[in-house]
Amino acid sequence: GRSSATARLVTLASHLHPTSHFAARDADDVLIVAVARTPIAKARRGGFKDTPPDVLLAAALKRALADSGVPPESVGEVRVGNVL
Repeated sequence: GRSSATARLVTLASHLHPTSHFAARDADDVLIVAVARTPIAKARRGGFKDTPPDVLLAAALKRALADSGVPPESVGEVRVGNVL
């Protein structure tokens, strides 16, 4: 069977549809239009040990924007975080 994390990802992904029309109804509406993540590495021993965090973040943001289909000028705010 699926893990609970996989089930949550499948549920989240089902809410994302690249051909949907994204429009906030109210000024304070929050729309999640895409998600992306960086690879997991083994702390200071992995393949990305010398890669600065901003380079990894830039790659994830470019991917999320490309996957979303939302024009870059329509993005009002981006939130990032980490989960261990």
